Amino acid sequence: LPQGAQMVTGETEIRRAVREQAGRGADVIKVYADFRRASGTAPTFTLEELTALVDEATAAGLPVSAHASSPAGMRRATQAGARTIEHGSEGTPEVFRLMAERGVVFYPTLAAAAAYDEYFSGLDGGWELDGRVEVYDPENLYEKINGAAEQYLAFGFRELHYATLAGAPGVLNVELYDQGDFPSALGIFAAQRDVEREILSEGPLWYYL
Repeated sequence: LPQGAQMVTGETEIRRAVREQAGRGADVIKVYADFRRASGTAPTFTLEELTALVDEATAAGLPVSAHASSPAGMRRATQAGARTIEHGSEGTPEVFRLMAERGVVFYPTLAAAAAYDEYFSGLDGGWELDGRVEVYDPENLYEKINGAAEQYLAFGFRELHYATLAGAPGVLNVELYDQGDFPSALGIFAAQRDVEREILSEGPLWYYL
C-alpha cells in the first residue's frame, strides 16, 4: 500500500532518503520525529539519526520540519537542528525554552482536529467566524485579562486579537497574541501552559506570535 512517508531506519538509509528527496526537487525535508503507537506517542528516530537527517538536508540547502507532539520527539528534533516543530500538543516548559534558545519555530496547527473530523469522521468541515474580531492593546488588555495582564505585559505584550469560530467539532475560541519576539512568545506560552493536561483540547486555545 502507498505510504504517507518514505520508510527508513538507520543513518545510512536516512541520508540516502534525503538525497533522493533533494534530487527530486524537494524544497523542505519533513520528518516524523515521533508517532502514535499503542502505548502512546513515542520518538521514531534516535537523536543521532535525526542529526544525520538534518546534516544531509543542510548539505543540500534544505530546511528540516519536524512532526512532533511528545516532549521527547520535540526535544530530539530541536537538538538535531530542525527549523520548525509542528503540533507540539504535549510540549513542556523545558522543551519550549530549548526551542526558544535554538530559535526553532512552533506551529501548533490548531485546525488539525477540524480537518480530521472533516476527512475521517464524515462531519462538515471548516470554521466560520462567529461575531467580530476583538482587538486589545496594552492600554485596554485589562478589560480582557483582568488580574493577569501584568504577566503578559512583562513578556513584551503588544496586541491581542480574539475571535470565536464555530464549526462541526464545536466552538473554538482563538486568541492571537503578539508578544514582540519569539523567545517572549514561547515564554508566555510555557508560563500559561497547564502541564498536567495531556492535550489542549478543552476551553480556549492560545497561539502566541
